Amino acid sequence: MGELLAKAARKVEAGGAEFLVIRTNTMHKFVDQIQSVIAIPVSHIIDVTA
Repeated sequence: MGELLAKAARKVEAGGAEFLVIRTNTMHKFVDQIQSVIAIPVSHIIDVTA
């Protein structure tokens, strides 16, 4: 799952996004893997909720 999300994140960044928002609870497990392949910041719902 982490590889799929990282691949999608690269496409989002290539499309011109300035940041990425992850809006699901379970995907926090992959934030580090996603962040390692993109340069834009990642915001996760858990960060905002905490």
